[in-house]
Formats: sequence, C-alpha cells, structure tokens
Amino acid sequence: MEKNLKEKLLFLKENCNPYEINEYFAFEFADDYDVFAQDKSNIEVLDYLNDEFIVIDVDYSHTDEFDSKVRGTIDEAINMLSCMPSELVG
Repeated sequence: MEKNLKEKLLFLKENCNPYEINEYFAFEFADDYDVFAQDKSNIEVLDYLNDEFIVIDVDYSHTDEFDSKVRGTIDEAINMLSCMPSELVG
C-alpha cells in the first residue's frame, strides 16, 4: 500500500461519505490493518479505529448521529497521528 495511515484517513475524510467510510472499516480495514501495523507507531491508532468502528451501528447510517460519530472518529484518529513525535510517524 502506497499510503501511510494518516494519508489514508485524510483521503477517506475528504473523498468518502460517512456510510462509505464505515463500509471501508467493515470490509477492507482488516486487510489494511496488517500493512499499517508494520509501523509500530500506528498500533494505538489502529486499535482505536477498530474498537470505534465495531460499535458504530449501520442501522443509523442515515442519521446525523451516525455521520457525527464516523467523522468524529476519523478526526480523532488523525489528531492522534498528528500529535505523535515526527520521528515515530511512518
């Protein structure tokens, strides 16, 4: 995969609606997790994303609460990556 985790999250945020982002975490994230986990500094953020997207319920996918939860989770993960010392970010 050519993108790092932060680039992937920024891409999702800028190019996908919340339902599509949730779909990514439901189906494709498991494969990407192993790739992103090769950079050990990503583990905490990857686990956070995994935990958060497990509890986001697609039954509410057309609600403001769903949209807010998905976008907030992505924003928090990007923030977590941005707060890491630059020598740790891969």
